[in-house]
Amino acid sequence: MILGAGLGFLMGEDFSGEETDLPKNTQQLVTRLVEDEAILASTRFRMFELQQANRNWELSNGAVYKENISLKNLASRHIEEIKGLKEKIKDLENELGGLRSQLEVNTNKEGKESVIERHSAWKNWIRKILK
Repeated sequence: MILGAGLGFLMGEDFSGEETDLPKNTQQLVTRLVEDEAILASTRFRMFELQQANRNWELSNGAVYKENISLKNLASRHIEEIKGLKEKIKDLENELGGLRSQLEVNTNKEGKESVIERHSAWKNWIRKILK
């Protein structure tokens, strides 16, 4: 703003009013020129500030956009992983059902006491190992 006002002032100094073909209101023209130069300089500076703010906004907007894309990709990977885990749970539940039915068959064949005895033996053996 100061540069623009200074330029207008210097250009106005060239109008000394001594030339014969200049209008009589030279001082008014010089004043108007200085004011216009000041306004122009102020407008240019404001435009520069707005350009900087716009550039910063575009950079931050781009970062948010890229982060949004990466988070969507991460969410879709997690959704696929959850689907896979749910399928594994179903498979394990089916396997558990099969093992339960085998246990019932073995229990009916051997009697409940032998299964309980084996369970106790396994429990004791695991306790010894963990000590």
